[in-house]
Order: sequence, then structure tokens, then C-alpha cells
Amino acid sequence: MARTPNDATCVLAAALLGLASGLPAFAETPAHPQHGEAAAPARWVRPEMLVETEQLAQWAADPAKLRETDEKLVLIDGRRAEEYAVQHLDGAWSLESDSFQAPDRPPHFLPDAKKVEEIADKFGICEDSRIVIYDAHGGRLAARIWFTFYAYGHDHASILNGGLPKWIDEKRQVVKKEAKRLRNGTWKPADTLRGVAAIQDLAKYKPEADATGIPYATLVDARTYGEFMGRDNRAKHGGHIPGAVNIPYESLIVDVTALRPDAVGAKTYPVWKQAPVVHAIVRTAGVVPERPACAYDQSGGRAAHVMFTLLLLGYQDPVVYVGSWREYGNREDVPIER
Repeated sequence: MARTPNDATCVLAAALLGLASGLPAFAETPAHPQHGEAAAPARWVRPEMLVETEQLAQWAADPAKLRETDEKLVLIDGRRAEEYAVQHLDGAWSLESDSFQAPDRPPHFLPDAKKVEEIADKFGICEDSRIVIYDAHGGRLAARIWFTFYAYGHDHASILNGGLPKWIDEKRQVVKKEAKRLRNGTWKPADTLRGVAAIQDLAKYKPEADATGIPYATLVDARTYGEFMGRDNRAKHGGHIPGAVNIPYESLIVDVTALRPDAVGAKTYPVWKQAPVVHAIVRTAGVVPERPACAYDQSGGRAAHVMFTLLLLGYQDPVVYVGSWREYGNREDVPIER
């Protein structure tokens, strides 16, 4: 039976896990749930991955505040080039998310190391660079770019929460001028990819049960429920990979006005939901921190968003099946559920 977390089940999960069901406020230390379930995190386990606009503004004003190390700030705008030309963060480079993939390069469909190295050189990316990627789409475009840098071994890539809309709403500076090359990049992509899965790896990610018989899931479909059930078909066949649970990437973000007590008349744009809420959504779907999870969608972008969020929560070694439904849904030799 297909499983997907909806609003009702997430509210129920929040209650069962000892969480408040409302969005605006959470206890600093959430209550420990019953039945041996670990407490929901009050904050992100890896907060450095999700950069807030206030933090970025400080870094941009004084790069020495990037931490104790000699990190260098590199900003990347993942929107379309024509959108970048209208306005963008000062110093940001344009890198269209859709161009940073390789639909004709199985099994992982990522740009080759040479192209990634060329971009790193152009943007001035070094091993200790702090890369901050943003978009205007709830992090979906940024996540694809983040994933490629992560897959090739860069350890300091992050996403700007709220992206350009939040930056503009806070009346921070935007420009039209293109970024200026400040240095040559010295970072070299790793020879071995990490965080990736090919179609032949999917057999590893089957639903299982723990010692108490409670089932857990390791395969996550980040598409909409309509796509998951085969009603919105974007390949030769519709449906989902057997055993997958549905966590649409949109379920992990929220309109910022829902988090504001003074939301009437405020500008609207998506930001990540708070950590305890995301924890409830993911656990309701049966995904557990101790088991590696594999995310997929249509072509990798939404799945990268889910993988990024699992890492934020402290999940261990999640991966993306980059071929996703673009590959799987066009095959004749694979099982499909609806």
C-alpha cells in the first residue's frame, strides 16, 4: 500500500512524538516520546548546511567572520540566466540548475568532473570555500547544484534559506552587474562520487522491520502524490518504485507567512519548515536516521532537496538515485506500483 504523509498524519505524528502541532513556537527541548523513539531535534543537527540571510549578510560584509579558518565565500545563483540578469546578490555567479546535470550520462547523470572543475576554477572555488547557493523556488534548484558539489566531494556547500525572495524582502542589496573573478579555483572534484545511487543499487533499499516488527522505509519518492500514484505521468509508465514512501519535497517547506505572527499583508515565499516538524513528517513516512535512505523524483532536483533535508536532520549517508523516474519510468524491465 502506498504511503505518503499528509497534514492529518503529520499532526498526529507531532502529537505522538511529543511535538507542538502549531508552527510558530517549539520548546527548546522537545519531550521524549514513548516506545523508545528518540526525541525530535529542537534544531537542525547540521545547521551549517542551511544558511540564514542574516548570517550571509554578515559574511558578505566581513569575510573574516566565516569561521576561524580561511574560508572564502562563493555565491551561486541557480535560477535561469535571464532571471539572474534582472537582479541577484552582489558577487553571485550564475549557474542554471537545469544545465548542471547530464541526462545522457548514465548511470548517475551528473556533469563530468572536467566540467565541474572548470566551473570551480571560474567561480574561484577552493577546498576551503564556503559555497552558498540560492534560488527563488524553495531551494529546489539550489539543491540540485548543492548535490553535484557534494557528490564530487566538496564539504562546505550550503543553501540560503528563503533564497532571493527573503533577501529582497529584508531590503538587502541586489545588483545587476555580473560577478567579478577574484581568484582561480583550486578545488579538484573527487575521483569517486559519494551520495549517489544507480538503478542497479535500488535493490539495497527495500522496506524492512526493526526488532519490534515496526516497519521502516529506505526508499523515498520526492515527487507529488499525483506523480507517485501514476495520475500525473511524466514518463512512459506511471507509478512509483515498489516499497517507496512518498515525501513530496514541498511538504518540507512552508510559506514564511505561516511562521510570522504579523503575517497579514506580508510578502510570501517558501522557507524550510522547522526541524521538529520536518522530523515528524519524515518519521511518519517510516524513514529512520539509522538506516541509509535513497531519494528519487523525476530527474534528481527534488530528490536532492529531500536528501539535503535528511542530512540537516542528521540522517546517516542518504543518497540520490539521480536517474529517477526519467530513467526508471521509461524502462520495460522493472517493477512498478501504483
